Amino acid sequence: MTRQFSADDDLDWFFGEISKALVERFGYEKVVAEGMCLDYLEKFQNVEFCRSIGIPPQNPEFFYHESAPGMAARVHYYLGMKANPDPEKFIEWRAQSGL
Repeated sequence: MTRQFSADDDLDWFFGEISKALVERFGYEKVVAEGMCLDYLEKFQNVEFCRSIGIPPQNPEFFYHESAPGMAARVHYYLGMKANPDPEKFIEWRAQSGL
């Protein structure tokens, strides 16, 4: 059974696609990828957490703009790699990775 990520059907479907991309592109197990997606949604929509790393809270429009593969790269970078949360460092990593 696939995990529910959001009460919003569109956002729920989209994070299901992100989870699939985490499995296909980065080799995570399905259950791990789904847990990472839930954690990402919780953290990156939280005002205090986002303030602590110097970014605005993210919303569905941001997620959709990034695309499922782009969001999978973000989830992998921030939660899988636990890399530097500075947004500029993410951009550098993404460019160097060719993602």
